[in-house]
Amino acid sequence: MLPQMFQITTLETKKHDETNLFGKFLLKPLPYGHGITIGNTLRRILLNDIYGTAITGVSIIGINSEFETIPGLREDVLEILLNLKQTILMSSTSQTCFAHLKIVGPRIITAKCINFPTGVEVLNPNLYIATLYSDRCIEMILKIEHGQGYKFYDQSLVNSKSPFLTVDGLFMPVRKVTYFINE
Repeated sequence: MLPQMFQITTLETKKHDETNLFGKFLLKPLPYGHGITIGNTLRRILLNDIYGTAITGVSIIGINSEFETIPGLREDVLEILLNLKQTILMSSTSQTCFAHLKIVGPRIITAKCINFPTGVEVLNPNLYIATLYSDRCIEMILKIEHGQGYKFYDQSLVNSKSPFLTVDGLFMPVRKVTYFINE
């Protein structure tokens, strides 16, 4: 008797919006007890071992600390950094590069307002960054790096002469994985 061939079947795919994609897959047949091993391994690989691109530093012209506020801007610097951290990027290069943002208000600032270098694409261009409610000009330089998983940046370990405020690197393109086993 020949063993059954292993199969991966796509059961369902959905696109909730530009960044939230859903997929449901069936892997069969598996020997008894292998489902949890394969499910946990795939989950760990998808969440931690895939390389991605993220904003890891932000230099805001005229600002030296993440605890400052910018006149004419609704959000404080810390809120802006947290919003920028949610930017989902795709890059054709693994080299560190820089993006630029220069806006004169009043205006709502979204990720599509950022001028990314060639080869870097923003996948959630409608991501809200901040609201500039006066005719003031705001200018930022964004440091973009390639990595894997989640990289925590401790501000105290960064060179104090660096113009960049650090942002935790959220490099993982896959944000959530769940698996179920049917016996």
